[in-house]
Amino acid sequence: MGVFSLGKTANERRSQSWQRAEEIQPHRHTILTAKCFEEEEKSLIHERIQSIGISQSYSITSKPIDSQHINAEFIPFTPVVESESRLGRAAHGFYYYFYEGQLVYEMVILGKGRSAWQITRSSPSGITKELVSEHTHTTLLVPVKIEDADPAPQHLFYRRKKLTNDELAEINAAWLDKNATKIDVGALVSACSEPLLARENHTRRDARGKRHPYGYDKTRRYS
Repeated sequence: MGVFSLGKTANERRSQSWQRAEEIQPHRHTILTAKCFEEEEKSLIHERIQSIGISQSYSITSKPIDSQHINAEFIPFTPVVESESRLGRAAHGFYYYFYEGQLVYEMVILGKGRSAWQITRSSPSGITKELVSEHTHTTLLVPVKIEDADPAPQHLFYRRKKLTNDELAEINAAWLDKNATKIDVGALVSACSEPLLARENHTRRDARGKRHPYGYDKTRRYS
């Protein structure tokens, strides 16, 4: 899922030391707690792959440990596409993840029967074929709450052909609202509490299942 850290401030060094606790109620999730000595505003930094120059930063405020305060909440999910009224993992093409209207990740699907993807070094300043690493991924971790408030708008865009630099330059918030899927963080949170569906013995033609706009992972992560 990546690496979390707290950014350096005037009073404290950057920290990547977390105490980890696994919980199962009200659903399975992980709580990460960092030791801080000052109650101050800090940057919570998430890197999908450490030290590659691609990260997201969120403003949080450290609180006393006995406050039970959760600064930020994240949920991983598996992107899917809809074809003929059914949802499934894309077999080829590209996913693009945008946060607050800006490109964060370009994800190239491996293809040849593999729905996992790799991340390129594409950024708001330009599109490239260069990969950040050979790592493959199947889930995308997104924020659903930052200091008890909804995060900035997030969009996921899929298409079979790679975006060009000219096309990327035309993308803005209005374009994303019209052409991409806005990530419904409320739906992600609700899905974590839904019971798992029992597997039924249907033929492939007759198979029907409960559908969501995303493919969800039942794990929830807190920081």
